[in-house]
Amino acid sequence: MVTDMMSSPVPARRGSSRLRALVALGAAVLLTSFLTPTAAFGHSSVVGSSPEGATGEPGIVEVLPENVSVTFSDDLTEPLPADQQQGAESNTQIRVFDETCAAVADLGADELAGLAEGAVDCRNYATGDAVVEGPTLSQGLDVAGAPAGTFTVVWQAVYGDGHPGSGAFTFVAESAASAEETPAPAEPTAEDSPAPTANANDTPSTETTTGADAAADADDQGTPAAPIIVAIVGGAIVLALIAFIVVMIARSRRS
Repeated sequence: MVTDMMSSPVPARRGSSRLRALVALGAAVLLTSFLTPTAAFGHSSVVGSSPEGATGEPGIVEVLPENVSVTFSDDLTEPLPADQQQGAESNTQIRVFDETCAAVADLGADELAGLAEGAVDCRNYATGDAVVEGPTLSQGLDVAGAPAGTFTVVWQAVYGDGHPGSGAFTFVAESAASAEETPAPAEPTAEDSPAPTANANDTPSTETTTGADAAADADDQGTPAAPIIVAIVGGAIVLALIAFIVVMIARSRRS
């Protein structure tokens, strides 16, 4: 009887130690599964620009182009409507300054991006609103009278995960642009356009979709992004481990 009483706590201690080990293992796996999707959903990064300069040495162009753009590794968030923008200033924008703007030349990328629209008393060559098309942020420019020299592009964007980002890069224009804007081509009127004539040999054309085109369209629909796949697999692993821990706890209690 004395022997039985002295040996009876041993299984209980073993069961308790095994339970604590299982709980610790489960907590570690859960923590890992939560951290992995977080890394997968990291911010986008700049992969290119037009003109070049955002990912390396400043690019060189003949004159200031009529459009600049920045391309990221993932799709961006569309700009907010004007009535939802804070301080009537969009957090998705591009501004372009020439090298005569001394206030811009002495600032770093973060300081440039933090400048309010009217904080710099220099010519901003951007005209109209910035446009987001998938991973590309572009901006039209008013190039009339633009000088030769170095231009600084300051961009602000909202990544696909909702977080804002900003940066700046430079490029060089070798020549000055014309002081006059290029007139827009006149739209044809009904008097200028001849009336269409019917031809017996003309047959209506129809567009057909080949199997290759259909496959390409199917690919364009997109497959689940890598972060989503990681999240699904991680969730399945977590559920399996939880079930395993519950079973082991039940066994330890029966023992």
